[in-house]
Amino acid sequence: MKRKAEKGNFTVEELLRGRAPQVRRWVGSLRKLVRTAAPQAAERVYRGWRLIAYDHKGLFCYIAPLKNGVNLGFYRGARLPDLEGLLEGTGKGLRHVKIRTATDLRPTALKKLVRAAYRLNAADSAML
Repeated sequence: MKRKAEKGNFTVEELLRGRAPQVRRWVGSLRKLVRTAAPQAAERVYRGWRLIAYDHKGLFCYIAPLKNGVNLGFYRGARLPDLEGLLEGTGKGLRHVKIRTATDLRPTALKKLVRAAYRLNAADSAML
């Protein structure tokens, strides 16, 4: 059964309640990275999906806090240039980068992916 994507009065703090300190730090670092790379994007917390999603002319990336790590995901990740080989996944569209250690946070490479996803959404929406 699909979980409904609820949004609204759910905060990042509520999403992170009970998470390990390093997971909370990594989420904070990724939120800052996304806001820097895509400053015009809107941030939304989805209770049902248990993630933070970023929207600019459609959803383009998300941060999913997990028990022992964080995924930085891209809704159209299969179409992104991944010169660093960071993206994982085999679906038609979604790809993600797993953050399991502090060294997995590679700001320069991750910003490039976020910017590419942001531009892809803008370009695709212009074609509609």
